[in-house]
Amino acid sequence: MFCNVWAAKPQLLLNFPTSYQEEALHLLESVPLAEEAIILDHYYTAWRDDFRQLIHERHIMEEKDMSGNLTRRENLTMTRAWFTSREMEHLLCRVGFDIVALLGDFEGEPLAPHHLEMVWHVRRPA
Repeated sequence: MFCNVWAAKPQLLLNFPTSYQEEALHLLESVPLAEEAIILDHYYTAWRDDFRQLIHERHIMEEKDMSGNLTRRENLTMTRAWFTSREMEHLLCRVGFDIVALLGDFEGEPLAPHHLEMVWHVRRPA
């Protein structure tokens, strides 16, 4: 079995504010979809909870007609936890998995400081 987990980078986490700030919502991308005659705008903001090791994200997706008039809006939220490799190893072993490998990507490269994710290859003991 494989488990893919975001590899937290403390220096990057410091860029996130520690509380929700509406004014921090910014346009991440604007994509014209000509075949559907709409423009899809993706707005994003995030903030961190250091005590609980969480990143809270808010995504707003707006569909506009080609004249720029809003036709649909979706508000999506996501909360992600961050783990160190040591914490993740402890959790996996605690629930009975054996660690086969810890990788930094799906190309099979061992985890190194530059990786943004941890790919755990685990199995239950026979």
